[in-house]
Amino acid sequence: MCLSPFIHFFASLIYSYLAGFALIKNPKGSLNRACAAFCFSFCLWSFTQIFIQNPSVSLNTVRVAENFSAIGWCSFASFYIWFIFIFTKKNEIIKSNLFRGFLFVLPILFIYVNYAGFLKEYFIKQPWGWVFTWRESIWRYLFYVYYSSFILTGIYLTVNFSKKTKKLIEKKQAKIIYISSIISLILGTLSDALLPELGVNTTPRLGNIAVLGLSFGIVYAITKYKFLIITPTIAAEKIISTMTDALILLDTKGKIITVNNAALNLVGYKRSELKGKSIDMFFTAQNSKHFLVDKIIKGETIRNYEFIFNKKGGENISVLFSTSAIHNEAGDIAGIVFIANDITKHKKAEKELKEIQDKMSRSEKLAALGKLAGMVSHELRNPLCIIKSSVYLLKMRLEISTDEKIKRQLDILDQEVDISDKIINDFLLFSQVKEPHLGNFNIYDIIKESLHEINIPKNIKVSVEVERQLPYVNVDRVQIKIVFYNLILNALQAMPDGGKITLTGSQKDEFLEINIDDTGEGITKENLAKVFDPLFTTKPNGSGLGITVCQTIIEGHLGSIELESKVGKGTKISIKLPIMKKQG
Repeated sequence: MCLSPFIHFFASLIYSYLAGFALIKNPKGSLNRACAAFCFSFCLWSFTQIFIQNPSVSLNTVRVAENFSAIGWCSFASFYIWFIFIFTKKNEIIKSNLFRGFLFVLPILFIYVNYAGFLKEYFIKQPWGWVFTWRESIWRYLFYVYYSSFILTGIYLTVNFSKKTKKLIEKKQAKIIYISSIISLILGTLSDALLPELGVNTTPRLGNIAVLGLSFGIVYAITKYKFLIITPTIAAEKIISTMTDALILLDTKGKIITVNNAALNLVGYKRSELKGKSIDMFFTAQNSKHFLVDKIIKGETIRNYEFIFNKKGGENISVLFSTSAIHNEAGDIAGIVFIANDITKHKKAEKELKEIQDKMSRSEKLAALGKLAGMVSHELRNPLCIIKSSVYLLKMRLEISTDEKIKRQLDILDQEVDISDKIINDFLLFSQVKEPHLGNFNIYDIIKESLHEINIPKNIKVSVEVERQLPYVNVDRVQIKIVFYNLILNALQAMPDGGKITLTGSQKDEFLEINIDDTGEGITKENLAKVFDPLFTTKPNGSGLGITVCQTIIEGHLGSIELESKVGKGTKISIKLPIMKKQG
């Protein structure tokens, strides 16, 4: 049984499939048409070989088949160079009528020459079929020049195009084409030209089979890189896959059909984990399905709605999303497009900007208040001194008096003058906070010095659990003493019935953190938000500037101060101060 007819039969089927494949993908594309014509020429060539390479077929049938076969093997080079000129974007040449005429007149000429008997002389019957011999004529050499020059020109143009193009996909396409062209040229020329020239007629002619490599190369480029089919569908797929916004396509029940890469990056899931799942899985609100799906089905569209999105692993992020319905040709809703944009960084930046603006506004207010406090304090101190002196003189004159009511009123007046004087001192201290004069000090020593200046009631225990071996801090000693003095005094005043104050310290990166814990009355949540505001106080005799002074001093040292408090359980104040810089 001879296998050659079956081999050529299957080859013709493959070529016909490739030609149809190219046309179906884009029937109006010139590149597709050239590719289809190239494959069809080999389809015809392979089909006729079914009869030629069959020993049971008569010579007359072989001659007829050979005449039809010439249509394929005489025209493939022109179709190939046509395809290459289109692929390498030689648009001006392709549009030339002279080029088109030259391109297709040559194969017609050689088809006629073959029909007239100037190319092939006679056929020899072999066990596997019939084989031809070339006629001694100038036409066969012209045919060699024709097909080899077209193929070599195509290879040259493709290699040159590969070097010049800046698009990676075109470089890959060109490489596939010129490599498969070189392989096919060598194998086809060896089988159908070189061996007959050497008088070797004992092997089947398989030039049409050899070119399968080139055809498959082109088709591989089509299926792998899709350079022949720039259709709206492919364009849409590319756009969706490269979108920076997350896109999720839902059915009318809110189930996920597909997602793009940006959506996968946003939610942290794999594509297989999302398909068929409800969009509700991303929302923390229980009514998200009603809110999202039902409204869209009713024809409503959502634009730029801010929502909390639930990622894989439970992390919550802020997203801005929009949705709209997709309608089919009949006007019915076929699906829902859900587009989300992660605005977590944007929200964080907004928050940081607001904090900076608030801080700047607060600094400006503090500066103005400090200037005013300095002016007012100096103006009030003199009258208070006169009042104080007058009270003292009156007390001396009235020592022999038995009028207790007058004495009591003078004592009250004296106390109020002292309270007013303390408030004025707070204002003066606030107005005089300047740039710190930094030095390296042991925080334990500063805390101890502050405690020595405070009269601690017997019903309150103060525990200093700060180690002396902690790194030195780079601070203004006087200003930091003021901070600890004020904060410890505030803690004492928060425990009228007694309690405990604990001071602890530890190193946190490049800062030393000092915590002051008390077991006092605590601060309400509402008041905690205002505690650093100037002039805010809950004490009947307070100025509302002590804690503000502390914050100003700490921030002037590039440190931070924070408060935590629970009503009835006490308050914790955390201070961070920069550690002494190592000399090196």
